[in-house]
Amino acid sequence: MYGVNAWRAHNIGLEDVNEVHRKRLAVEKAKVVEINRKRQHLQLGSAAKLQKLEDRYVTSVHKNRRIEGQCLALEKEIEALEKAAGGGK
Repeated sequence: MYGVNAWRAHNIGLEDVNEVHRKRLAVEKAKVVEINRKRQHLQLGSAAKLQKLEDRYVTSVHKNRRIEGQCLALEKEIEALEKAAGGGK
């Protein structure tokens, strides 16, 4: 079986195998698209949460700096009062 018909039969077999692989590839591509869609949705949801946490962090840093500045001002005021009262160390 080495004639033209043998090659035709072999080619038909290869085309069938190729079609099976094309279908499997299409299924896998669909899976990849779905995974990427889910990942994107998750990342977009996380982005909002991350932005909210970053805003809270920045607010806390500013608040701490204000408190620190007020503490320094109070310490200077205490030192000045102690010196004025004659109890400076």
